[in-house]
Amino acid sequence: MFTRSWRSALVFGLLAAGLAGPAVRAGAPAAGAIVGIVSNAAKAPVAHATVTAVRADGGGVRATISASDGVYSFGDLPPGAWSVTVQSEGYAEAT
Repeated sequence: MFTRSWRSALVFGLLAAGLAGPAVRAGAPAAGAIVGIVSNAAKAPVAHATVTAVRADGGGVRATISASDGVYSFGDLPPGAWSVTVQSEGYAEAT
């Protein structure tokens, strides 16, 4: 069981919605993704962490679980500001 807080040890690799990928045609809905890795202070991946993305304007909530290599992803997100929170047993919640 991990007892150390991971607030400063989390690694989030974020790809902001709409900043990468193919050009969007006029009138077409835009979408983006958030992709990252959850790791501990020793930079070891944290598997099975609950990762939640909440759109700042309340327009959406998504949740997933980090894989064995700590990777998580949210695809096909509408553009906007998103807040990502990670929770795992033995660690303090981090946003």
